[in-house]
Amino acid sequence: MPESKSGWLLSVLLVLLFDFVHSELLPEKNMLESSTNCSLRYLQMRVKLENCLPVRLVTRACSGACVSYTRVSLEHPELLQTKCDCCQYVGRRKKRFGIKCPQKNARNRYTIKVMSVTMPRRCLCRPCSNVANGVESAEKVMFRTSPILGAMVTADIIR
Repeated sequence: MPESKSGWLLSVLLVLLFDFVHSELLPEKNMLESSTNCSLRYLQMRVKLENCLPVRLVTRACSGACVSYTRVSLEHPELLQTKCDCCQYVGRRKKRFGIKCPQKNARNRYTIKVMSVTMPRRCLCRPCSNVANGVESAEKVMFRTSPILGAMVTADIIR
């Protein structure tokens, strides 16, 4: 019976949300509550797929603080000036790994399923803007809202 990709993805996401543990490479505090500068962090996560044996992987994540503020504008004191930088990834890479799954109707026999996770290559503080379901980089907003730049992007996509 073929497994649905969304089924194992949901399992991986649920395990990530409720069962991630930091590796020795990280300080002993919650990575997401870090007040350090934006940087690439390593964490250990546990991946569980249906009835397969769980696997622990060392993965990468972007975490840390970036400059964000709202203050009175120096040029126009009646206005507010906002700066918002977010810790975002720059480039991605895939890491492949095998997970042992018991064969049906065969005792002590396993099949190795090859899977992959996507992780950031580097992390930087980059301009961000609010969107409905998260954060979008200022570059994406600029391309989407600029008639000239948006036309260039559309032309590249059509070719």
